[in-house]
Amino acid sequence: MIRILWIFGLLGALWPATRIAARDPRRATMQDRHLQIGATGGASRMVKAADSDGSWSDTQPAPGLNSKPRWYRTGPFRWLPVAVLGAIVWGVRRLRMIEVRKRRAAVMNERDRLARVMHDTLAQDLNSVAFQLDAVVMEYREIPAALKQRLDQSSKMIRGSLAEAYRAIHDLRAPVVETRDLASAISDVVSRAAAGVELDVRMRVNGSAPCLNADVENNLLRIVREAVANVVKHARARTLDVEIECAGSRLTVTIRDDGRGFDTRAAFSAAAGHYGLLGMRERADEIGARLRLESGDAGGTEVLVELPRNVGSRKE
Repeated sequence: MIRILWIFGLLGALWPATRIAARDPRRATMQDRHLQIGATGGASRMVKAADSDGSWSDTQPAPGLNSKPRWYRTGPFRWLPVAVLGAIVWGVRRLRMIEVRKRRAAVMNERDRLARVMHDTLAQDLNSVAFQLDAVVMEYREIPAALKQRLDQSSKMIRGSLAEAYRAIHDLRAPVVETRDLASAISDVVSRAAAGVELDVRMRVNGSAPCLNADVENNLLRIVREAVANVVKHARARTLDVEIECAGSRLTVTIRDDGRGFDTRAAFSAAAGHYGLLGMRERADEIGARLRLESGDAGGTEVLVELPRNVGSRKE
């Protein structure tokens, strides 16, 4: 009786047949025409035969017995899980971007609504009160000097509040011009905040300021504007130094004046009425910046805002 030994290795999509055969060879015998192989998928089969004396021949390829792999072992199918995973990641990211855009649009719509309300109510009412005070002064020429002085002072206070209201409306509506650089934006904010005041403003830029996205730049500019506004209102300073320094991984903006100092221990307390300083701290926290305030009875105040360069940067 002739015995036939079949030796085969699976041709899986991920492993060569020779490697599988060397690692996990499978053997089957066939007597007459009964082949005992339960393999599935593609396989490369080798055959050797022995006669009744038990002498085996050399192993030879079995011609015509190479079967095609099943569809789930083919080359294109093995990339299907990768494609599905990539589609899921892309879909999640796409949904996230849509959600962020919706939230940003809602915020911008609310800011526009607040700007309209402030313009149509607060600003108009302040304007009307200012005109009424001016009319009283112009109509009644023989007003006592003390009363006239109080009326003039009230008119100035109202017009100052009106200017603040219009500035708030402008800030709510005006988007950041993304094509201008940060140094120019800060210089513009400082110039407008210090307009009409006898103040020697000196700007200095060290290094190349990074381009920031709209949210980070808006918050940073508002911090600078509030710091300069405090100098104009309270410090009675003669000089104001604004320094922008970009060194290493940090962006630092420093606002320094030579005016009157104050006690900073309760500077960021709402109970003390320092809402402007409290707002500066909140804006700094929102963009991941560090805000430092130094002042004292000896005079002079320094506001330092330190921001990591990689926070809020946008590509050119």
